[in-house]
Amino acid sequence: MQYDAYYGGVVAYPKTVIEKTIGFSNLYFGWGGEDDDLGSRLAVVGLKFVRPAAVYGRYATPVHNKDKGNPDRFKLLGNAKSRMWYDGLNSVVYNVSKIEKKKIYTHIHIAVGRQKLEEVGKLMINHGLLVYPDSFNYLIVELIAGCWKSE
Repeated sequence: MQYDAYYGGVVAYPKTVIEKTIGFSNLYFGWGGEDDDLGSRLAVVGLKFVRPAAVYGRYATPVHNKDKGNPDRFKLLGNAKSRMWYDGLNSVVYNVSKIEKKKIYTHIHIAVGRQKLEEVGKLMINHGLLVYPDSFNYLIVELIAGCWKSE
């Protein structure tokens, strides 16, 4: 375990939990923070995560090249709990690029609007992560409408 509050690896939950927590944040690109952000969302809505004993299951990460990481991850984590209501399934910007029907599942490939989301993320970070919900809703409406302008 990397630290006591570590939340990551492989997780699974029912659709109701995804809906209750508004899903994942859209602002994490690069390694780091997205799993702990999701763990914060669970805590905010009063849910706890449970780690099964190692005899039931284990998770090991294969050796792989790591990316440079997300330089803003600690700033984003610092305000994850207040930002969660405006950053998730209710604000995601994406396009479906391909749909593949498999035997037991459907694989939906999507392209997220990383550049635009990063602009919003940088603006939030530069302004103390926008504590004013109405301002964030306005930014998201502008973003979805495709009229985003950096200032």
